[in-house]
Amino acid sequence: MAESLQGISHPKNEDDDVSNISASISAPELPAFGDVNVRLSVEVGSANISLSELLRLQKDNVVILNKSPNDLLEIYANGTIIAKGQVILDKDHYAIQLCEIVSDPDSYPARERRRV
Repeated sequence: MAESLQGISHPKNEDDDVSNISASISAPELPAFGDVNVRLSVEVGSANISLSELLRLQKDNVVILNKSPNDLLEIYANGTIIAKGQVILDKDHYAIQLCEIVSDPDSYPARERRRV
């Protein structure tokens, strides 16, 4: 079971205090920006198709993506990759469990920015 802190779930085990976990992964203090919202998104995969293929898509068609079920998914904050993770189920909602933190987003291929 995960314990939630302001919408962020942390694994709960008897040796860990949620405040310790939160403190260990938090960014440096930025009091002026602490309340700024960012949009997190998760990319399951992508596919390159022609415009004619796109126009022929219909309900129940299947588009094969470039990721396998065992691949970690890319997690973006306002269009910039920040981590990789896996989808989990938290009660009746999908959630993403962070497996890797991206320390250098510039080392990853550029991705189209989406409007938030």
